[in-house]
Amino acid sequence: MPSPRKQKPGIQIGETEAGRPLELPHELVTQTMAILGVRGSGKTNTAVVASEGMLDHNQQVVVIDPLDIWWGLRAAAKGRAKGYPIVVLGGEHADLPLEAGGGKVIADFLVEHAASMILSTRHLSKTAQRQFVTDFAERLYDLKGQSRFRTPMHLAIDEADLFAPQRLFSGMERLFGAIDNLVRRGRASGIGVSLITQRAAVLNKDVLTQCECLVCHRTIGPQDRKAIEAWIEVHDVEGVAKKVLSTLHKLKIGEAWLWSPGWLGLLERVQIRKRRTFDSSATPQIGARIVAPKRLARVDLARLRKEMAATIERARAVDPRALRKRIVDLERELKKRPQAAPAEPSSRAIQAALDRHDREWKTRVSNFVAVLKKELRDLRSGTTHIEGMLPSIVAFSPKRPRQTRLAQEARQARRPDSPATSAGSAKKARPLPAAVALPKKIGGGKQRMLVALAQRPQGLSGRQLGIRAGLFCRSGTFGTYLAELRSNGWIDGDKSLLRITVAGVEAIGSFDPLPTGPDLLAYWLGRLGRGGKARMLRALADAWPQALTKEMLGERADLSHRSGTFGTYLAELRALELASGRDELRLADELME
Repeated sequence: MPSPRKQKPGIQIGETEAGRPLELPHELVTQTMAILGVRGSGKTNTAVVASEGMLDHNQQVVVIDPLDIWWGLRAAAKGRAKGYPIVVLGGEHADLPLEAGGGKVIADFLVEHAASMILSTRHLSKTAQRQFVTDFAERLYDLKGQSRFRTPMHLAIDEADLFAPQRLFSGMERLFGAIDNLVRRGRASGIGVSLITQRAAVLNKDVLTQCECLVCHRTIGPQDRKAIEAWIEVHDVEGVAKKVLSTLHKLKIGEAWLWSPGWLGLLERVQIRKRRTFDSSATPQIGARIVAPKRLARVDLARLRKEMAATIERARAVDPRALRKRIVDLERELKKRPQAAPAEPSSRAIQAALDRHDREWKTRVSNFVAVLKKELRDLRSGTTHIEGMLPSIVAFSPKRPRQTRLAQEARQARRPDSPATSAGSAKKARPLPAAVALPKKIGGGKQRMLVALAQRPQGLSGRQLGIRAGLFCRSGTFGTYLAELRSNGWIDGDKSLLRITVAGVEAIGSFDPLPTGPDLLAYWLGRLGRGGKARMLRALADAWPQALTKEMLGERADLSHRSGTFGTYLAELRALELASGRDELRLADELME
C-alpha cells in the first residue's frame, strides 16, 4: 500500500496558510461535499486525497468516473508499488466490463459485499451514462435504506453536472430525483456524497446548497462565482463571504478554500497535499514520456466473477420481464398438447393412462402459471418472495410420459387378474384421440377487469380499470379484452365510463367486495406494497383530514416531489380515487370514514 495501514485520528488533507497540518474527521465518509474549480486547479487530486484517507480507515468508497481517470488508486505515486485493491468496472483498466443496463446489479453487488469500486462510464454515450447512473442511484438509495445495509459508504461523483444539471431536460427527472435523494437524505442510511465539477454554474443548486462542506479551488467565470455565492447565502453565518470571493481567482494549483460552517465550524485556506497514489488524471506534457504503473494492487478476479454471477442470477430471478416471458412460454405450452408418438397396438389401458396424464399435465401447468402471475403482481407491489421459487421455475418442465411407459401400464392391465382384461378388450383398438381442447373460461386480465368493475358498480373509466386490473389501458391486450367482454355482454359503456352487466356478474361467480373505512385503507396499503405509492398513501392517511402540499408529501414519503416517479405515483393514486387535489393533496374520505 502507499502508506502503512494504521488508524489515524483523522484524514490528512493538507496544510493551512499558517503551515499547520489540517485533518478532517474520518466521519467525512457520511458527509456531503462539493469540490469546485476550473480545470487543472486540483479538484480531482482533492477528491482522491479524501478517498485515500477514507480507504486508510477501511471505509467503503464508490466512484462514478465519466472520465476514466480514477484507476490510478490501484498503484502508488511513482507506479512502482501497489495501491489500493479497489475494483474497477469499465474503462481501459477494467477488472470487469460495465454495461449501461447493469446499474441495479452493480448496486446490489457493492451493497451486499460492502465493496469499494470505481465505475468508469467513459465508454458509454451521455444518454447511456445517465441511464446507468439513474438505475444505480435509485437502487443504491433503496437498498441502503434497509437496516442490514446501513453501513458507512462514500460516493464520489465526478463531472457531477452531467447527472444533476441546473437545467433539467425532458426525461431527466428520475435521474435528478435519484441524485437529490442521495445528497439530501442519504446520510440517514450511511451514504456520504462528493460532487466534483469545474462548472459550479451548471450544477443544480438544489443539490449544491445541500452540501455540508465546500472545497473551492480557483474559480474565474462570473456565473460560477454566482453559483458559489448561492451556497454562501445558505451557509454563511459569520459574514466572511467577501474574504473568500475576493481571492478565488488568485488561488494556486492545489490551493483551495475549505469551508464547513455547520459540521466543523471551519473556514481555512488550504494547500491540499499531493495524492499518494498514481496520478492517472495528469495532463500529458509535450515531449514527455508516457509513464504507466508497473504494479497494480491485485483483485481476486475469480472470486469477483463468482460473486458477481451470483448477484446477477438473483437479479434475474425477480426480473419482471423474465417472469412475463416465462408466463407467456408456459401459456403457449399449455395450449399445445404434445403430439402422440407412434405406439404399440393400442388398448383401453394405454388410452386411460394417456387421458389421466393429460388431466394431470393441464392441472400442473395451470397451477404453475397462476402462481407465477400472482408472484409477478406481488413483485410490482414490492412484496414478492419469488427468489425462493427459482429452483422450481428452473426445474419445471412438464413432459408427456414416454409411450414405452404407457405400453408397460397397458401390459400390466392385461394381466389375468386385471379388470382391463375383458371381452371388450379383444375388440379393435381405438386410435388415440386428437388433442383435447381446454374448457373455455374467464381468466387472467379479463377476470381481473370484471372483478374490478364488480367491486365498483358505479363504473370506472378505462384508465381506472386498467390500473385496478394491472393492465395498460392503451395496450392492444387491454383493447382486445375489452372487445371480448363487450361481445359476451358482460360489460357496457365506453372508456369514459365502463360498467359490469348482470351477465358479467354471473360469469365471474363469487368475488370479494371491497371493504369500507379503515379496512379499505388497509386493503390498498397491502395491495400497493412497500414502495413509493404506499408511502405516499400512508403519509396522506397520517395527515388526514388535513391536506399536504406536493413538497410536504414528497418529504414524508421520502421522494423528490419534482421527480417523474413522484408524478407517476400521484397520477395513479388519483386514478384509483385514493387521493384528490392539485396543489394541496388530500386522502379520500371513504378510506377513513
